[in-house]
Amino acid sequence: MIVARAAARVGSGPQGYRRRRPEATVLYQVVARELTTFLARVESREGPGLPGFVRRELSWRRSSRRRARIW
Repeated sequence: MIVARAAARVGSGPQGYRRRRPEATVLYQVVARELTTFLARVESREGPGLPGFVRRELSWRRSSRRRARIW
C-alpha cells in the first residue's frame, strides 16, 4: 500500500520525476578520487578500522565502479 502511494507520487509533480546526478557533485568526485588512498590509510593504522557495514558498502561501490564506471 505504501509502495503504491509512493509510486503514484513519482510522476505527480509539475515536472515529474527528475533523476538526481550525484556523480556531478564535488563530494562524489572527491570520494571517487580519494577512496583507494583513504582505505589504504585506514587499513595501515592500528585499531578496529572501519565498521563492517562501511567496508561492505565501499567495496560494493568500488566493484560497481569497475563494472559500470559509476564511481
